[in-house]
Amino acid sequence: MPVAVGYGRRVPLPDLLDDAVLRAVLASLDMRCTGDPEPIGDEFGFASSRARVTVVDSEGVERRVVVKAWSVENHGTAEIDFYHRWASLLPVRLAASFGAYADATTGVLVLEDLGKVRQGDAAETMDVADAVAIARDLGAIHKATVDCESDLPVAGQTRPHEWHESRRAAHLERHGRPPHPALGAIVDHSYRAEAIGADLLVGSAAGLIHGDIHPDNVVFLGETPVLLDWSRPQWGPAAHDLASLLLACPQGGYARVVDAFRSIAPITDAEVHGAMLRRLVTATVGTAMWMPETDRQQRLVEIGQDQAEVAAAWLAEEAPDLLEGLER
Repeated sequence: MPVAVGYGRRVPLPDLLDDAVLRAVLASLDMRCTGDPEPIGDEFGFASSRARVTVVDSEGVERRVVVKAWSVENHGTAEIDFYHRWASLLPVRLAASFGAYADATTGVLVLEDLGKVRQGDAAETMDVADAVAIARDLGAIHKATVDCESDLPVAGQTRPHEWHESRRAAHLERHGRPPHPALGAIVDHSYRAEAIGADLLVGSAAGLIHGDIHPDNVVFLGETPVLLDWSRPQWGPAAHDLASLLLACPQGGYARVVDAFRSIAPITDAEVHGAMLRRLVTATVGTAMWMPETDRQQRLVEIGQDQAEVAAAWLAEEAPDLLEGLER
């Protein structure tokens, strides 16, 4: 049986997250599972498996925890590494970790159950006040990590021509050419758009970035955001995360969201524009191969296209020369 590595422990685990795995993981942390585990998050189609469990620790204290497991092939150890290396450095609210394990196939993370929260929803446009609170947290994360050393994957690599050509063809077949001329130009010249965006980010201060900011990965304790799913952490300009956040909120709130980030850490208009240009490539040709399997996922495809149109219109107003340069 594979051997999993935890915080200073070595514990044999079965390959899949089932009741036996849950109890083995918790027992290794001196926690006894009471009652039946409650699967959570299935309606969101998360890549990981999650269950809420009531446990009693070695001192007889009862608490609720969330056990999260996912395959190594699908970023199964990245979030474990995040909690080992980065979580304690961040001056923002996170779900605390009680322990983590990884074997050749599976990563398992035991997290604090945050209790009664308000879940974000990527199938809806984000409230501007919520986006403002998240932007402040992104600024705080950037400020806390910008002087650190990192071996995380570097964000913002320009993908090869072949990648763009195949996905552009798939996007046009599936959705047609976007009606807004700015977004149409980005689709038509996606490789150049990505490269121009990268040029605008050259020299930007690099720090820890979440890498997958969207409302499904945020819950709120009152008005306090908690960023979840740190399975894709990267190293690069904070503008990458900020552009993803902007895409999820109404265009009328973009300025407030950027100003909220700037209230904590500096960022230039050029950085925001460059990251948004790259994010719009991902939001169009980059998602062309993803085929929805549920009604909710189909809704995410539709709202994603609408959000891209809104963001492209904003970028065309803010930086018209940038988009005109795509056809040169």
